[in-house]
Amino acid sequence: MKLTQKQVAEELGVDEGTVWNWEKNRTVPLPPLMSKIMGFLGYIPN
Repeated sequence: MKLTQKQVAEELGVDEGTVWNWEKNRTVPLPPLMSKIMGFLGYIPN
């Protein structure tokens, strides 16, 4: 999508470091955020 981590974080209402941790597989999104992430991406991520 060519977005920065900051842009994604703002869209999802999380901290930029949270997005970084997800990308590096250090943490996983909490279940309440999954529906927001799926709506943002337009698909169910695996």
